Amino acid sequence: MIEFDVQLSRDRVPVIYHDFFFHAKLGHRVLHATMMSKMGLHDLTLAQLNQVEWRHCSQPNPSRLRSLLRKHWLSILALAQPPPPSFVSPMQALCDAFPTLRLAFDHVPLHVGFNIEIKYPADNSTRHLTALPSFEVLSFSLKLAQIFKVQVEHLVWDTRCIALNHAVAFSQVEQLHGIVTNSDPLLEKPALIPAIKNNTQLDVFTWGDHNTSHAHVQRQKKHGVDGVISDNIGDLTLRDGKPRPREVGSMADDTGRL
Repeated sequence: MIEFDVQLSRDRVPVIYHDFFFHAKLGHRVLHATMMSKMGLHDLTLAQLNQVEWRHCSQPNPSRLRSLLRKHWLSILALAQPPPPSFVSPMQALCDAFPTLRLAFDHVPLHVGFNIEIKYPADNSTRHLTALPSFEVLSFSLKLAQIFKVQVEHLVWDTRCIALNHAVAFSQVEQLHGIVTNSDPLLEKPALIPAIKNNTQLDVFTWGDHNTSHAHVQRQKKHGVDGVISDNIGDLTLRDGKPRPREVGSMADDTGRL
């Protein structure tokens, strides 16, 4: 199973991309641009996204990129079969296109499952102002007038997103299948896992930096976690002696369902 993020472009096309903002060059400005511009994916149409010049490899600290290249260099060379300069193969055209959810459904084999995270921007930043300007808020909506009247001075956080117990309670009330949480609190207090599993019917999935570690994944598995989201599933399944996702007849789960 493959886990990926989906959000909407400006023209309401579901596209596959993780971040809300990125640095790139766009359209007719590419040839003359001397620096990258910060753009919001939601501000660009799919056609504009296909004109973007990306710079994924321009990183201040390329150590991880170098280690990955060294690790997979022979595989990269074996798979590299560049087409003639005058010919663009259908596969190359597909790879060059900005990934959309429709392309994934049309071209990914049916036996591969999808774990789709729907992205929606949430402003979690904290702002402190030393002086507030004088302003008035007007509305012809009576409900909005009531809401503005009771607006508190301090930020109100959604506890469903920052407290594990509230997430569990919300999922039960809404009859959801489960929760997805960062693995840190569960690794710090593994007893939380059976406490959730024994008192609810919820599946427990995790994400986070620790999910690249085989030892940490095995620890979660031991205590009852149903699945992990990781960018290191190939190595994790290899160490478990499971079939690699690319092997013939393999049904390996790329979200790390345990």
